[in-house]
Amino acid sequence: MAWLNGNGITTSYLRADGSAAAAIRDGKDGTGKPVEGQIAEVPRTSGFLVLSKTFTPWCNFVRPIASDANPTGPAVFVEAAFPNKLQQIGQNPAGGYVEVRINSDGKQPATKTLDLRFVNEALLPLGDWQTALTYRENIQWAVNVDQQGRALVLAFMYPPSFGPPPPPADWRFSARWMGPNGPLTEEFQPVTPIFTPTSPSGFVVFAGWGTIVPLPEGGFAMYQYQTDPSYGTISPTGWYAFYPSRQAATESPPSWLQLYDGSLRLLANGQGYAAIEPQGPNSCARTVLLVAASGRTCFTLALEGADACNAFPDTLWPDGSLVLQNADGHSSCLISWWPGLARPAR
Repeated sequence: MAWLNGNGITTSYLRADGSAAAAIRDGKDGTGKPVEGQIAEVPRTSGFLVLSKTFTPWCNFVRPIASDANPTGPAVFVEAAFPNKLQQIGQNPAGGYVEVRINSDGKQPATKTLDLRFVNEALLPLGDWQTALTYRENIQWAVNVDQQGRALVLAFMYPPSFGPPPPPADWRFSARWMGPNGPLTEEFQPVTPIFTPTSPSGFVVFAGWGTIVPLPEGGFAMYQYQTDPSYGTISPTGWYAFYPSRQAATESPPSWLQLYDGSLRLLANGQGYAAIEPQGPNSCARTVLLVAASGRTCFTLALEGADACNAFPDTLWPDGSLVLQNADGHSSCLISWWPGLARPAR
């Protein structure tokens, strides 16, 4: 859990049984001046990687830690952070990780590239940085690695503006599959959920990619929830697209997905899924489902003491843990979890 306070960013690591916790804070020197800040935490098979940056000099480091936040090895230097900025490290289901950086030529206006590099478990590069796309606009992007070890890059680009957001005519979208040696496809047009406000004074905006679910055979299925009708509408919603691995096109999602909603998660071993059964409008009770790779529900479990209507979305993690925030319906700081609740038999 990440917290923002007077110390900067503090990340808490809690034991699954609730018996203990540890914390890592942003680094400061003796005068209280920030010298190192956390960027992201990356789950590993055991423990985490902590991506951080230093300010003088400008550098990126990755530190391997155990699940109790104790170091398990030396920090790994990645690169100078300016003008090249390491943004993300994602686990590769086929082994190792994929790093994402934004590179700038430093000019005004700047030409930037979104680059990927595949690394092994020891964070040693398996090849050079490879450019997924080049742009000059503002950007929102998502990079996910499928079960075949191929990275899907999704990007929404729009010009800088003061005041109202730029209209859809000024938007640009891009999708591309990437591998260790570079692009696997040309850039292609992704499916893009759009929010249209109810009020005529509102603005049409990109609604985001929604939930991105990997499938065991490769590729990703995309789910977008509908918003409150009093605010507006999002289109498309539900299971709105399927991105087959290494194909420069989208398809209709597999029909069996219609039995589930965006809570569906592929479990870490890739042998099946977990999901939360959709409830009626007057119920917040939760039933957790184990789902085979074929899409068939194999087991259901109605949870006791998990019927509060929360302000935050429920989360199922790849290890099968269920996490509920604001679980008493009042305090946003209350978190309840069921470690390893949904998992295949061992």
